[in-house]
Amino acid sequence: MYKSYKVKQRISPFAKFLFGDGIQQMAKEKGIEEFTTFPNAYKVVRAVRNQNNELLTGLTKEEEAKYSPILGVDLGKHSEYWKTAVATLSAPNAEIMFNEANARDMVLMKMAIASGHLAPNKTDLHEKLMYRDVNFYILDEEEEQTRKQRKNNLEDEATIAIASIRNQKDKLLTLCYALNLPCNEAFSVEDVYDTLKSYKNSIVESLEKLENLNEVLKSDPIKLQAAYYFNRSINKTIQYDSVAEMYTFEGNALGSTKVKAIERLIDPENKALLNAIIKAYKTRVSKK
Repeated sequence: MYKSYKVKQRISPFAKFLFGDGIQQMAKEKGIEEFTTFPNAYKVVRAVRNQNNELLTGLTKEEEAKYSPILGVDLGKHSEYWKTAVATLSAPNAEIMFNEANARDMVLMKMAIASGHLAPNKTDLHEKLMYRDVNFYILDEEEEQTRKQRKNNLEDEATIAIASIRNQKDKLLTLCYALNLPCNEAFSVEDVYDTLKSYKNSIVESLEKLENLNEVLKSDPIKLQAAYYFNRSINKTIQYDSVAEMYTFEGNALGSTKVKAIERLIDPENKALLNAIIKAYKTRVSKK
């Protein structure tokens, strides 16, 4: 079964400026989710050249060999074909689609993506810097549904994991630190919990960020604890001896680098040392 790839648009700041709050209604009336500039505008793209003046067709050698005989044209980078090849991304009262069964559609879709005017999917459009100013993207509905299900599952997993440690401030703090979230011991347990929960809620549209969050949530708690308390203790109860080039704690050599010191603290044989560092840090903080 052949796939069909729909070309979709996101609402650009320019469109919002032109049409104001009525833009969503206008999009709905035209039967589309979003549009970029003028709703009746055409948008077409041609093959472009890179900084080395090389034509970007978007085709691999294998694809050139596959599609050339079907279309009866040379699809090499120096072919005359590319001088007139045009891919339409937007047209009045029309839904633009590229059909996998149509060789010409596939060639033009790949050319449009290579031109930088069409993102290969919605996720890349919103998350990759290179598509920051791009307004068109390919919607693979089957892939989109798979990604949506995956995102929902990851969100549910994260929600359950965070809720399970709601009253465990120490674990919450180490997780926030690992995720580079603004938390410290002065926060109440509810504040730390809210920070982590709010972060989770802010990334529900990003599959990659949800995957990273769940990876952190499943991390070895000893590793998280060692990283948190070692780094928080530097220049407090842990010092760096520049002569010996070593991090030390109460006369104990920890490691010549942060990574090596944390690796040592993770070792089960050094559990007592890690506990001593944690206790010393908490005692110092509690006196402030």
